[in-house]
Amino acid sequence: MRIALILSLSAFAAVPAAAQDAPAPAESVELSREATLAWAVPVQLSVERDGYEVVVRFDKPLAEEEIARFAAATGPYLADLRWNDDSLVMRPAEGSSIAIDQQARSLSVRFVEDAPVGTATATVTSDADGEIELALARAQADAAAGYPGEARRRLEELAQAHPGDARVQRALADAEAAEGRTRDAAARYLSLAADDPMARRIIGDAGGRVTAGTIYRDGKTFSQWESGIDVNVPVGEGLTAGAGLRHVRTIVESVASATGYLPKVTHNLTIADGNASLRLADAVRITVLASALLDHDVVGAGARLVAGPPEREARLYGSYRMPDFSTAEQAAFGGHMTRIGAGGTFRLTPEIVVQGDAVLNRYGLPGGGVRTRTTQVLAGVDVLALRRPLSVQLSYRLDAEYVGRVDLRPNGTPFIPLSDRENHTVQVVMSKSIRNAQVTAAGGWTKDRYGGDGPTASVGALFNVGDAWRIEAGGGVSSISRPVVSGRQYFLRLSISRALGRR
Repeated sequence: MRIALILSLSAFAAVPAAAQDAPAPAESVELSREATLAWAVPVQLSVERDGYEVVVRFDKPLAEEEIARFAAATGPYLADLRWNDDSLVMRPAEGSSIAIDQQARSLSVRFVEDAPVGTATATVTSDADGEIELALARAQADAAAGYPGEARRRLEELAQAHPGDARVQRALADAEAAEGRTRDAAARYLSLAADDPMARRIIGDAGGRVTAGTIYRDGKTFSQWESGIDVNVPVGEGLTAGAGLRHVRTIVESVASATGYLPKVTHNLTIADGNASLRLADAVRITVLASALLDHDVVGAGARLVAGPPEREARLYGSYRMPDFSTAEQAAFGGHMTRIGAGGTFRLTPEIVVQGDAVLNRYGLPGGGVRTRTTQVLAGVDVLALRRPLSVQLSYRLDAEYVGRVDLRPNGTPFIPLSDRENHTVQVVMSKSIRNAQVTAAGGWTKDRYGGDGPTASVGALFNVGDAWRIEAGGGVSSISRPVVSGRQYFLRLSISRALGRR
């Protein structure tokens, strides 16, 4: 498989806006069909209506505490509330409509039962331009709430109705880029002659990317240095392919062998990788992987199927005899892994994302097949606590692996000795964009139910250098036990890549 050079924490990028499904009100807040949204500073307001849905536009951000108070007070009457820095969309519960009175710095909102009610102060738009502005605001609110798939689908419908509108095409290109549809977004940017930094970078990425990098992991009794280079390029409509070469140097303090446990062993492995990814349908992709351990007779293949948008994703994956060096014995003698797993990621609310996977692992050695069988459980919950001036997220992760059958050598030592582990990690993750860089830091604590605990912390940064070059660097400490390592570990990562597309 490809070298894992992308900093995993970069997924927690700063969220540019926010949204909220109407939360349960706090006990101290009295429920009411009428509530006020107020700005602390002078603001330009406009109110637009589309049936039961109301869109509010403003030139000054609305305080998050004010939105939370409003949502709590109107809880059962408010079906949906989504906002970003310059617009807000609200929808009433079934059987109600919204009436709004607009003042200089506030809006008085009433939820009226049974009949839609308009007000003289609301700006009702029925022309095409008004429809476009309204739909764009709704899509922006969906994207800001963490639903890029919904935003893209809404904008696709709008683009079909108004194919010549540049505002719609640009918004759709941005939504495609946010969802990872790089080639679609790049084609749209090119048709618009877009020349801003974001568009130029997406256009470059659409032509593929070549990456070189290195990772160092130190677990004291088990350390590895992995370096490699890989390239991925588009080769057809919806199809990309890639290849890479890695070198792994492993140092282990003890290795189980036919004559007992061997003392300190240093071993080098070279792995060749290949992959191809194809979009099967609107939100369905399959990736096929192949890998060969050049120093040993180990060749494997695998596949990964992902269905659904990022906010509602299901995945199924499996591999057969893929080269693996996650244990001391596999790193020393050349090992492989056969596995099958399934899982998903689901956004419960704009602030809460849950994920989970269940995996069956089969660790093997050359010439001997499967030697140790385990069941792995991965799960997590992410809660966005703060959006400005930096993103702050609370994160919980479960990384557990339970050992089933372990084959023994004639001398009684296991071929691949493993033990149960169950890591519970709680972290605070902070992220902020600074000019052309995205900086992320995390800190927390890990507890292994089977023994051991300690700090887990990391810092990383992604730097865009011009339109084509990208540098990623990071490092930290982890107390998450691995198959052969318990206790504290340290790691460093560095990669540099270049986009291959036209700019």
